[in-house]
Amino acid sequence: MTDADRALEPFVHRLPLDVMQEIFISCLPTKHYAVLSLDHAPLLLCRICRFWSALAHSLPRLWLTLHIPLGLSSSAAAVPIRGSPEMPIELMRRVLVAVKSWLKRSGAFPLSLSVKIFPDTVATRRTAQFLEFLMKSFSRWKAITLTGNESVEKFLAVSRTLDRCPVLKELTIRMHTGGPNAGMWDLLRVPTLRRVFLKFDIPQPLELPLL
Repeated sequence: MTDADRALEPFVHRLPLDVMQEIFISCLPTKHYAVLSLDHAPLLLCRICRFWSALAHSLPRLWLTLHIPLGLSSSAAAVPIRGSPEMPIELMRRVLVAVKSWLKRSGAFPLSLSVKIFPDTVATRRTAQFLEFLMKSFSRWKAITLTGNESVEKFLAVSRTLDRCPVLKELTIRMHTGGPNAGMWDLLRVPTLRRVFLKFDIPQPLELPLL
């Protein structure tokens, strides 16, 4: 590339690579986890141009947090995919594909994830498949927030191998139905755990197992 060509190149493309990486990182939300939306970073950065997309995809630190809504709320689709008229099962399939790509871009770094399953979710089989997939990243969980129904309870019931979550520091569980199970108590024994928040909508809160 000649000096004349460089002069016509956008200024931002002439910045050192490490500077551009820090600019990209600064675009991430600071008050909540990143979301599956083309209108927000990091996915927004991938829409600007081919160079920005390649840079974003190669930067694992952009993909270390994610909020994942599954199913339908009573008022609107929970999955933030614009202009999408599909039924919930199709939406969930698309979310699974997107999350797989997201986690792949995060490399081997610790993850902070939030999963919300709405109370009236109809795609229960898809929900179970999704949670099974999420288990594959169990060893990288740094912070996990699970909100939902019996799907969360079944998920936690099989999440009982403590050596698979060696970096877990924060655990938040909010359940609309049911109560604590053995999987939850095992998670509380993770030696690296530093912060726990539990909330259960149960009619008889005194019927809890003693630790």
